[in-house]
Amino acid sequence: MAKNASRKGAPVKGATTDPAVEIAVHISALLNHPATPVDIYNALGDAVHDLDVPQGFYNSVEHIAMRLAYNIRKGDAH
Repeated sequence: MAKNASRKGAPVKGATTDPAVEIAVHISALLNHPATPVDIYNALGDAVHDLDVPQGFYNSVEHIAMRLAYNIRKGDAH
């Protein structure tokens, strides 16, 4: 049986050959699991935040607009 296939031959949900996506699925599951201890959540969140991003990314119009749009959709706009 192929690594990313179920017993019936269908792809496993979330299965991928892209290692970045595969790791992201696991990290996301931990960050979103209600039983994840705070220390682990904080460490993983910090580690993801510290990944190499282009200089100025967090100050870019694209990033700020994305964050604002998300907060507006959530109803957090003041």
